[in-house]
Amino acid sequence: MREYVHYTRECLFEELKPAMVTAIREFIQQYAPLMQDSESKALVCTETTTVQTRIGFVERLSGLSEKLHYTGALVTPEFVIWATCGPQRKTTVLAARLVDIEITRLDYTGVRDPGLDLFGLMIGGKERIRVYIALGDDPAGDNFKRILDEALEKAYLSG
Repeated sequence: MREYVHYTRECLFEELKPAMVTAIREFIQQYAPLMQDSESKALVCTETTTVQTRIGFVERLSGLSEKLHYTGALVTPEFVIWATCGPQRKTTVLAARLVDIEITRLDYTGVRDPGLDLFGLMIGGKERIRVYIALGDDPAGDNFKRILDEALEKAYLSG
């Protein structure tokens, strides 16, 4: 049994949790003109609700456990941008140019998690890092991955 279950829905950017909309817009503004018009260029936008189904070993030891949080993500022809928020966490935004990242689909590695593992240089970062984007094992999560794969292929071919 997984520690977390993810439910993804496709939505308009404006339909994300208000905290994520605000944080992503501020992030895009901070990195303008590089990321200018990213919101209007979105190929897909999703919001994933993550529910903790059982407390893992680390959470038991640390006493830290978050039962619910959200991930909003969008793909443009040039970037992947995502934010997380929840009752017990500050809203955080990360983004990367598609040509600067490698993606592992965790549902193919035996981990049995429908999310994505990204490795690369984030916008504003100085070193390559590994990060995770939560996605559901559902049509919206699958569609996000398909559109991201297509955008990555086009970015690599043109970059």
